[in-house]
Amino acid sequence: MQKHNAKLTPLVPIFWLFAIWVMALHWAHAASFDCAKARTKVEHIICENPEISKLDKELSTAYKAALQDERQVDSVRQAQKRWLKERNNCRDAGCVKNAYELRMGQLAAPPKKAVSQEKPEPRFRVTEGKGYSVCENYAKFLNSLPDEEAYPICHLTLSPSFPDLKEPDWEEMDIQSHLGLVYEFEKILSPSAHDRPVDTFEHWKAVYEKQIRTGEALPRLRRTHLAMLNKAPVETILAYEPDRNVCEKDIKTYGYPLRATHTWLYLWNEQEQKMESRNVSHIAFGGLPKELLLYQGRPLTFYVAWEFPRATASGELDISYFKKVGAEPYASLSRCRINFEMPRELYERMTK
Repeated sequence: MQKHNAKLTPLVPIFWLFAIWVMALHWAHAASFDCAKARTKVEHIICENPEISKLDKELSTAYKAALQDERQVDSVRQAQKRWLKERNNCRDAGCVKNAYELRMGQLAAPPKKAVSQEKPEPRFRVTEGKGYSVCENYAKFLNSLPDEEAYPICHLTLSPSFPDLKEPDWEEMDIQSHLGLVYEFEKILSPSAHDRPVDTFEHWKAVYEKQIRTGEALPRLRRTHLAMLNKAPVETILAYEPDRNVCEKDIKTYGYPLRATHTWLYLWNEQEQKMESRNVSHIAFGGLPKELLLYQGRPLTFYVAWEFPRATASGELDISYFKKVGAEPYASLSRCRINFEMPRELYERMTK
């Protein structure tokens, strides 16, 4: 028995050498690196665990594939460096496995789109007259408002947060007490400004008062006292609107403003109770909306126009100041413009 065992003893070292060779061969081909050269604790964990070794090889393939996308080469390399530092801090196989699974998920995700360094274009843009504080500041104020509040559909946006822009100190005037004056105004206005006959005062008055009673028209007459130019005398300005609710009516009926909201201005001689000039083409104005406002105390007109040149409606806000021109009392001259795009929903209603 002892003689038989003595012959088998030399085979034992040969068996273990073969086993070590097979294991080394397995390590060398299972991971993405040569396990025979493993030095760190984490590298030994990888080589000793077939599942993690497989993950290491798969991760190596995914990493090389991600580097083929030139858009993300730098970001992938930086992320891989950070991940290796985190992986190498692991102390057990469970931690290493979790690290590989997490990184595989990151590499499998689609590359993030590069974030543009350019600021988005503001909704309200000064396109003409850049440098005038009224346009620059008003556009900045409009861009600070929520989308649904800023668009000047029926009325321009005024707010205590922008005190530089405000309405004049208007005094409301009773229509019934000034029918003769209103009749003179409406005779001057173009036929499109109202639909009332002006052949005789009595005929006009009957139609006018009926429209007011039925709510068909809601006229408005106001008065203020302003110096239209620097160092000019204070004068009386009358503002007349044939129907101040026409814009809101159109929105209720059609979903958008179909007709213009007109405000007509007149220089008024209070002592003689008459207009300074019957030619009101320069100081009278209409639009959607077109209003007389004060910017830092100076009278300016604000006029909004619509265009449909592209797939969306664009608006243009023209800001004008007053100036003497020839024999005319005052002319309204454009100072600058603010452009903006209307919301898609409103554009679709306006183009049906």
